[in-house]
Amino acid sequence: MTEQDTRWQTSLTQLGKLLERLEQALAESPDNPLLVDASIQRFEFTIELFWKTFRHLLALEGKETFSPKESLQAAYQLGWIRNEAAWLGMLKDRNLTSHTNSIN
Repeated sequence: MTEQDTRWQTSLTQLGKLLERLEQALAESPDNPLLVDASIQRFEFTIELFWKTFRHLLALEGKETFSPKESLQAAYQLGWIRNEAAWLGMLKDRNLTSHTNSIN
């Protein structure tokens, strides 16, 4: 088994853990600004790992992608995700939150 073969498996395992942690953060009260910040950070990590996991799986399919947007679009074309606009919107949100100062 090559490194590329195991990379996607590791990504899927990590993705499952990240989704659980994001769900935990979102279940908390939004009144606590630390929890809001933690939720945003977990969202960013989750979206980042999703597109990278797609990129690994696409490489196994023989399709090379070079950006998060390309990876999500290719995943949509292959039927791995259903709502391309929602995924691209989440990617846009991730970009906004990771480049914006969250102090209000």
